[in-house]
Amino acid sequence: MKLALRIFLFFITICSFNGAAWASYSSNDFLNELRAVINNAGGEFVFEKEKEGELRERISSAQINFTIDQFFEANNSLNISIKYDHFIIEQVSDNKISLELSAFSHILIKSKNFLGDSFDLLIELKQTPITIFLERTGDVRNFFLKQAFLSQEVSRVFLNGSQIPIGFEIKLKDYLYSVHVNRDSQRQMTIYEVESEIQDLSIFSEIIDSQIGIGTQVTRVNNENVSSKFNLTLPDLEAIFSFIDEGINPLEKGLLLGIFYERTAGSSETIISNQDFNILTRIEDRGVLGGLGLSKNGINFLGQILDLRLSFLSSEFSNLPLKTEFDEFTIEMEFPLLNKKNGSPFKFYINIDDLLLSESIWDFAGIGNDFYKQPIAFQLDTSGDINWLLNLMDLKELESFSENSPIELNNLNINAFKISFGEVEINGSGSFVFLNKEFQALGGFGLPQPVGEIRVELKGAYRFVDELMSKNIIDKQTGIFILGLITVYTTSGNEDDNLLSVIRITESGEILINNKSLQ
Repeated sequence: MKLALRIFLFFITICSFNGAAWASYSSNDFLNELRAVINNAGGEFVFEKEKEGELRERISSAQINFTIDQFFEANNSLNISIKYDHFIIEQVSDNKISLELSAFSHILIKSKNFLGDSFDLLIELKQTPITIFLERTGDVRNFFLKQAFLSQEVSRVFLNGSQIPIGFEIKLKDYLYSVHVNRDSQRQMTIYEVESEIQDLSIFSEIIDSQIGIGTQVTRVNNENVSSKFNLTLPDLEAIFSFIDEGINPLEKGLLLGIFYERTAGSSETIISNQDFNILTRIEDRGVLGGLGLSKNGINFLGQILDLRLSFLSSEFSNLPLKTEFDEFTIEMEFPLLNKKNGSPFKFYINIDDLLLSESIWDFAGIGNDFYKQPIAFQLDTSGDINWLLNLMDLKELESFSENSPIELNNLNINAFKISFGEVEINGSGSFVFLNKEFQALGGFGLPQPVGEIRVELKGAYRFVDELMSKNIIDKQTGIFILGLITVYTTSGNEDDNLLSVIRITESGEILINNKSLQ
């Protein structure tokens, strides 16, 4: 708990500051602020200062030390040391400094347990020298980095004094990174805006360890046009504690979080090999989009991948690769987090378009022939209203709902439902309301009583079952049984092999399909 509190305080310290006294910004201000942040997190910041002119200072042997022992059992400890060869601070103007980081740094991790066992891990890093600008005007401060090319690599790794053959390198082309921080003293909040853009990003890693049988692992990642945004409105630490003590959700008082990520083409390849086997995994896509939002309106999530191609090849199984591809995968969710008497809206959407599985995957499933050529599609679009039965900020209420659902579902709308496989397609839509005082519906699954109906349209079912039988995927007896069920619970539509079903649940819990009871 103490470790978690330290980490939390470290974050809060970074996010909270008093800008009233900052009429100017100097190297001393930066160093004092950094030292205060590290000290509040339970660490230590040591360095040496050397003047290189009236406006330049060289900070050598800059080192951050942490000792963490609260998280472990008695007599266990973890020591972390981060050291920079040097960095240079230059006064650009009264309220602006530049921070030039050196090319070399290292991280040292030492651990010891109650048995006396210990290890030390040393990671030496090398990077392109970079210059960061820090600016402060009143309650506003800015952090800015712009570099045509930036690389960082793990040059050497030592475990207990012995070098380990590990390589890692990341390269960024046309890298832009900015942070804007504004202190709102009246609302007792700090607003953060972080943006980054990368034209090309590449990652290379290599692990060689023949002694324990891992062999060689090589990974290459390439991404294009990567951009991200991060927005945070954070109340002061004292205000957050006050909200929690009063049982008030900080979201009601302005807590706000927004994360957005986007890139175009991307690819990754991993090769694992030793004397016994070889494994190749390759992933390619034409775009990734992601977003996460947190506000008084609830939590919002969006994820999307376009034109993904995945293949897996192993010498252990087959010379034929396992392949999966789809044109689009999208998932979207909106969910409330605050109590409201009249209910709060939610939304869930998922879409998979033109999913194709390779012949080898169908073979694993015991299905061959031409089925691997058939595209699969799936879509589900739902919305509705829920009630929170408790205050998420009230610990006593949370404990009381340990065995019961804290959420009450008022209604559910199935705006669209679709499954297709080749020429076979199922489409559905409908809506339900829930009688939350009744919990006997659906065979006693503990769900509230739903009342409503869903309309289902089935296309190509007869042809599909006939094809399954003709290719001996199912036997004739099973096929006839399936065709019988389809005939009983569907009616003919407007077109040949186009069938309709209306599934209705009454207030008494009876389930009807085209007015035929299942009971």
